[in-house]
Amino acid sequence: MPSISALRTIAGQATTEFRQAGGGVVSRLRNSRHMLQFAAANAAHPQRVMRGADAYSGAVATARRVFANPRPEDVTDAFRHTYASALMTQRIHAGGTPLDTTLRFVRRLGQAHERDSGLTGLAATQATHMDLHNNELGMRIAAAAAPGTTEPQLLRSVLDAIGDGRALVRRDLGAAYELSGATRASTREELVAALTPDARAVLLG
Repeated sequence: MPSISALRTIAGQATTEFRQAGGGVVSRLRNSRHMLQFAAANAAHPQRVMRGADAYSGAVATARRVFANPRPEDVTDAFRHTYASALMTQRIHAGGTPLDTTLRFVRRLGQAHERDSGLTGLAATQATHMDLHNNELGMRIAAAAAPGTTEPQLLRSVLDAIGDGRALVRRDLGAAYELSGATRASTREELVAALTPDARAVLLG
């Protein structure tokens, strides 16, 4: 069983790192048409938008801290989408938004993000399928969490889900990789291998 205090330390350090760096959410919203539309449609709920943006950026920072080499469409990307959706769901719901409204908000935010991905053709179709699947996984994890679940506990639940094969990653088919767009279930072995030594010690503690 991992140390909850150690997980809390990792999450706390990642949040501090993000705040010091200034994040990238504002520039992303400024330069992304569908994200701007989403923000405008939710202008009447600024706290909901800010909680979602802060949670997303915190999840990105956590991914950079717990993985040695975060990359698109591998297990580290699956973590980013799953944990970001879980954290957004938890924080927005904790702010007083009903759960069903929270889930709609997080789902639509994820869909807007995918429409602004810049990918085209089969790559876009398969990458979007993978990302939306992982978004939904994170939402389900947060929705099913017991009241009072801490963010370190949520982080562990996401890692467990990815290790159990509930997330999707791109299948490595060598030269055919970009054309195939095939996906497969995540594995615990690749998750563990991708973690930094410190994070691995927490996960396996």
